[in-house]
Amino acid sequence: MAQGHKMEVLTEYGHHTITVVGQYNHLGNIAHHSGTTHKEIRRKIAQGNAAFSAQRRTLFQNPHFSVRQRADLFNTMVMSKVTYGMDSWLFEDKRTKSYFHSAIFRLYRRLLKIKPDAAISDDIILEQAHLPHPDIGLRITRLRYLALLYKCETVTPWAVIRQDQAWCQQIMEDLQWLWNLVSRTTKLRDPRIHFAEWEYILRYHRSYWKTILQRAQKLCALQHEDRLLLRTLHRDTLAMLETHGTLQSAPVKPALLTAQCASFFGCMQCQKRCRTRGGEGAHLFKVHGITAFERQWIASTACEACLKEYHSFDKLQNHLRTATSCRAVLHARRLQRPLAPGIGSSVNSQLRDQHDGLLPVLQGSGPLEQPVPQRAIERHHNQLMEALAILALDFTGSDADELFLQMKQIILQEPIGWTQTRETLVYLADSLTEEFLAEISVGRLPFLDVLDRLGDPNTWGFLTEVLYDTANCDHLYDLDLYEHWCATLADCD
Repeated sequence: MAQGHKMEVLTEYGHHTITVVGQYNHLGNIAHHSGTTHKEIRRKIAQGNAAFSAQRRTLFQNPHFSVRQRADLFNTMVMSKVTYGMDSWLFEDKRTKSYFHSAIFRLYRRLLKIKPDAAISDDIILEQAHLPHPDIGLRITRLRYLALLYKCETVTPWAVIRQDQAWCQQIMEDLQWLWNLVSRTTKLRDPRIHFAEWEYILRYHRSYWKTILQRAQKLCALQHEDRLLLRTLHRDTLAMLETHGTLQSAPVKPALLTAQCASFFGCMQCQKRCRTRGGEGAHLFKVHGITAFERQWIASTACEACLKEYHSFDKLQNHLRTATSCRAVLHARRLQRPLAPGIGSSVNSQLRDQHDGLLPVLQGSGPLEQPVPQRAIERHHNQLMEALAILALDFTGSDADELFLQMKQIILQEPIGWTQTRETLVYLADSLTEEFLAEISVGRLPFLDVLDRLGDPNTWGFLTEVLYDTANCDHLYDLDLYEHWCATLADCD
């Protein structure tokens, strides 16, 4: 029976009292109840930075040592602290993986004495530092750990390890990566088909296993240097053709993905296109102070419609975005609440740290408010709709194009996103009455055509404008992009 943070446990050896915690240090690592590693990663990165700072002047930034010597010292004294215990890690999300990559490259920049804001690509940093990519470093670490497991196989809990299917699958991918690199330098065959051959090496020839790993790391570095040289050659060739040859202008490519080009988001007042709807909302909040529609229903971390406790504001906001029934109930109450902290606020971050995933969503109990007649959720912009309707009534001419230009100008003056603009135009068209249309000077059909034109993304140049990345001498692009540019130029000739 649990008593506060204590739990009474009765075993065959007697009665014990254990403490129930969300996390604790286990063999030098933070063991979290959720199994995630983001806190441990931040701790490891902090230890790596502390180790670097302790010997920064003496070793790592000492000009009397060559870069390769400093890189060897860096691997021994810094990366060993960062990667200790990481052999069993799996990144659970892209955000954690991105943070780890960025933190490692910041350490590489410190080793090379490169300023944090210097515009140098990661590939050039890897080439100058003579250090592996973070992904390659993690692969090598896991494969070394695999050899350690076979060295201690008599006490290794293989049954437990086999239960971790995600890690076993990652190890198989690492072995496949290793074989793809060294297949032409060894007699070992594909590990997915002939795994027994690899087990034999792991059991009885551990020194040869270390040699294979060192060979793979060196081959990977050489391949990276080759790709970097090819990219540099393509960049310099295009620059030479643009300056002294027949190339009229630098090659270009769309800056948006194909899926992003088919969707339209942006700010009407700033005439700025956004990649996603989330980006549109972020721009409206940061630049114009327009908050998300759901935040008007948030007074605490509990939903007032279903009485569920979500422990933080961001989780409640995500709930209200998708829970149709709760949205309808709260919208019918016409709530006018002071604005509560939102996603990214310090208050919300404190709530997330306090909660730390220790509790699930809890169902509250108590009296509910009297139900009120529900009404449709109107996402249109009232002020913009009224301004457009008044302009249509006050317009005295018969030129529909002139009315179109004036209505377009009104829309461009409003700090509003394209998503809500389109909803407003659709709502205005659906709510028109015959009496209203009869008073419009341009006529019924021309006015409806004006609304259709305003609701067409092609009317707004900044929404359909495809931004292009231009090849220039200051940036290295991917090799496949250079090859695509070269093929395009060859077709043009």
